[in-house]
Amino acid sequence: MLCLSRGFTAIGYFEKEFRLAEPLLRAVTAEGYAVPTPIQLQAIPHVLAARDLLGCAQTGTGKTAAFALPILHRLAQSFPPDTRKIRALILARRVKIIRRSASSVPNCH
Repeated sequence: MLCLSRGFTAIGYFEKEFRLAEPLLRAVTAEGYAVPTPIQLQAIPHVLAARDLLGCAQTGTGKTAAFALPILHRLAQSFPPDTRKIRALILARRVKIIRRSASSVPNCH
């Protein structure tokens, strides 16, 4: 269980610990995120550091946000975007997961 003993609210945790871009912080708030899940706590720093990641966790534990938030953060920091190049590649082994991921990430094709 995560203890926010440093006095952070959950959004403060996403802001202070993960240092996500402001539009992502607004999205986290709008989606009702309360506390980062264990997979998010472990995965987000690695993806923000541009490290490869293989994460395993049960359904409903926040895996999509664990990889999507840092990818979107990194994309938001890179200007100007070259729309002719692949900027992120997300692999999944089931079509259902691919569809769910695509619906969670804006402009995902």
